[in-house]
Amino acid sequence: MVHDLRILLAPPDIAVGHVWARASPAGARAGALYLTITSKQADQLIGVRVPRQVAAGAEMHTVDHDASGQLSMHAVRSFPLPAGAWMDFHPGAEHIMLLELAKPLVAGETFEVTLRLARAGNYMTRATGSCSRCAARDRHPARSRCRCSPAPAAPHATKWAPEPSEGRQDGL
Repeated sequence: MVHDLRILLAPPDIAVGHVWARASPAGARAGALYLTITSKQADQLIGVRVPRQVAAGAEMHTVDHDASGQLSMHAVRSFPLPAGAWMDFHPGAEHIMLLELAKPLVAGETFEVTLRLARAGNYMTRATGSCSRCAARDRHPARSRCRCSPAPAAPHATKWAPEPSEGRQDGL
């Protein structure tokens, strides 16, 4: 029997859930990815990677509110993950911006996402596309398939990923 050692050796102290991306219109150059993450030990989320078939790159973003209520979004290098606390990436707040989309993000389709953590290393999961209407009704549409999708999204498991053996331009 052959085992995938990346799964067998996965540290049990990282949990990731509700990974979804808002479906995008044709011609959109950027998209957004949302998730929840926790770690039993203090750590930092220091990078995110998606396949080039999805987007040319991914940036972690935060949103600030000024005194007049205006929102401003900017990229950050890392997000702290305090031990035992859940970090919730959601619309209007922290999120992962997908840059230079290769094609529109489609409701019901899934794609691989690699999260890079300072202490724990790389963690692989899958994101499911959700339409804007379903995302508005359910803040975490990845809990079940998109209600507008003709077929249910395939179930997916998260797994631990080894460090890449070759250098990447995006620093991951």
